[in-house]
Amino acid sequence: MNRIVNRLEILKKENKKAFVTYIMAGYPDAKTTKELVLEQAKVGVDVLEIGVPFSDPVADGSVIQVAGARALANGMSHRKVIEIVKEVREECDVPIILMLYYNTVLHYGLEKFVNDCIEAGVDGLIIPDLPLEEQYELEAFLKTDELINIQLVAPTSLKRLPYILDQAKGFLYCVSSLGVTGQENAFHNGLSEFLTTLKSHTELPLMLGFGITKPEDVKPLNNVIDGVIVGSAFINEIMKNESNIENAIHWVRNFKDNL
Repeated sequence: MNRIVNRLEILKKENKKAFVTYIMAGYPDAKTTKELVLEQAKVGVDVLEIGVPFSDPVADGSVIQVAGARALANGMSHRKVIEIVKEVREECDVPIILMLYYNTVLHYGLEKFVNDCIEAGVDGLIIPDLPLEEQYELEAFLKTDELINIQLVAPTSLKRLPYILDQAKGFLYCVSSLGVTGQENAFHNGLSEFLTTLKSHTELPLMLGFGITKPEDVKPLNNVIDGVIVGSAFINEIMKNESNIENAIHWVRNFKDNL
């Protein structure tokens, strides 16, 4: 069974929320990226999302853009990200998702990218600029559930929901707002109703992302979500603690404990 699916099924049986974090591969550097993965696994992060840096990150807010630019300057590449995953797989089995942009996958080569991800131990992909109608090329190479393509759904996506659910596996990445990542206090006005509608149409877990900075942000939504995805707020903690990531890991542990 796919590691993401397996982990979320266990959490559902235990009536617990999933805690998904995002880090940028290559920020502050490759060595620290590997340490961040392993240390988060030790403190119980349920699923790890690793961003692959790109020069035109249309879905990312300013914090992740800065981290991505630093990662690119450090020489991070798709091959190096996959190598990091391969190395951490020797020490932990936490589910890992790569978040990246589609033209970089095309440049790498679709079939080779999928095969290399599976061989390294990547469990899922999030490709925010890949339209639903264009996913058939990628899906042709996802012949098993070893690697799954996570679908995003926004408050403006409800008319397309049947088509999104047809493609969805693992969980639904529920976007809290209509902007980019990291916009604090910018939740969509109809977010609760949006999530309630989603819940009535699918058994898939609902993970809420974009703009979540603390556990209290999602307390009012606890009855309609199955977990949260935290990116920019964690990157901010890493930026404040580049020389001592233990402080950033402590922040992660505290977030999970209070979720």
